[in-house]
Amino acid sequence: MSLEPKTPESEKSEAPESADQWLRAEEKEFLYLVGAAITDWAEIDGTLFNVCAAILKANKRHVAIIYYRTPTLGARLTLVDELMRATLPETVPGGRIDPMTKLWSTLHRDINDALSVRNQLAHSPASPMTEIENEADGAFAITDVWWGSAMSRTEKLRGRGDKKELRIGDVQDHRKVVGHLWIRLRDFEIKLQALPSQ
Repeated sequence: MSLEPKTPESEKSEAPESADQWLRAEEKEFLYLVGAAITDWAEIDGTLFNVCAAILKANKRHVAIIYYRTPTLGARLTLVDELMRATLPETVPGGRIDPMTKLWSTLHRDINDALSVRNQLAHSPASPMTEIENEADGAFAITDVWWGSAMSRTEKLRGRGDKKELRIGDVQDHRKVVGHLWIRLRDFEIKLQALPSQ
């Protein structure tokens, strides 16, 4: 029997995490967030399909043939935008911009803006990144290591400039943006379905 006082588990100090353990935990968190972000975009895609069906007022199976033959989410967004512009009035009596047209234009722009981050997460490599500091004697030191997604060397060959490297915080912020976009798109779908047939 020990006479030493017991300390709560939360007060016990644990051995510091090794750099390898920390990097593996960072990798796990980053890759989880990338997967979750892509899944969030699947919700946008599904709701965008519903908006497409509502604007066409057609059999959903027929809409699915058209919508899903369109190969990318960006192209699907463009398809729905063209349908909106062909269907919704530009103005209402009195010359003001139609509220649904204005709402769609803003929503379309915001989804399109966020799509570039989605595409980078889906198509650019994710790997450990390092910050290196050069020493005066020609040696170098690794001063920081993290997980991120950055433009590949081969994509850089296109000569279109570098994309911003995405870190854990960037992906967390992106998920919040996409969550808000999905709610706005769902609300738009409900308003669109409530419009009288034209």
